[in-house]
Amino acid sequence: VFVTGGAGFIGRSVCRQLRARGDEVIAVVRDPGRAVDLEALGCEVRAGDLASPEALTGGMRSCDGVIHLAGSYRIGIPARERPQMYEANVGATHRVLEAAISTGVPRIVHVSSVNALGNTHEKIVDETYRRDISQGFLSYYDETKHLAHVAARELISSGAPVLIAMP
Repeated sequence: VFVTGGAGFIGRSVCRQLRARGDEVIAVVRDPGRAVDLEALGCEVRAGDLASPEALTGGMRSCDGVIHLAGSYRIGIPARERPQMYEANVGATHRVLEAAISTGVPRIVHVSSVNALGNTHEKIVDETYRRDISQGFLSYYDETKHLAHVAARELISSGAPVLIAMP
C-alpha cells in the first residue's frame, strides 16, 4: 500500500494498522527524520514532495492500493501563503489520484475532511450531500479541502476506483 502523509497524525495510525495486518507499506513523507517509527514498523519510507507524477507512478507500480493522506492544515494564513496550501491540498490530490489511476492501482482512497462539507446546519449527511458554496468558506484550508474533495468526486463519477474517507 502506497501511503502519502505517512508521518502525519492520521498517517502514522494508518501505517501502523496496515503493518499490523501484514501489508507492505511504502510511506511517502516530506521529512524522513520524522518517520523513524515507521521504519521501525517495517515500512519503506521514501522522501517526497508529491510534485513529480513520474516519481509517484514509479512508487505505485507494484501496489495494490493507494491511500492519500498528505496535506497542509493551517488556519489564518496570509494571502501570500495560499498558493503553497493550494498546491499541498488540491494540486497534490490531483497528481496522486491521477498517478494511481494511470498506474492501474485497483483501490485508491482519498482521505478528505468534514470541512469539505461546510456547515450542514446540524443535519446528518451522507455521500450524496453537496456543500452550498454560496455560504462561503471558513478559511482557505476549508476551501482547499473542498476543492480536493470535489476533484476526487469527479474522478469517482468518471469510473475511477477512488473512495473518499472523512475521519
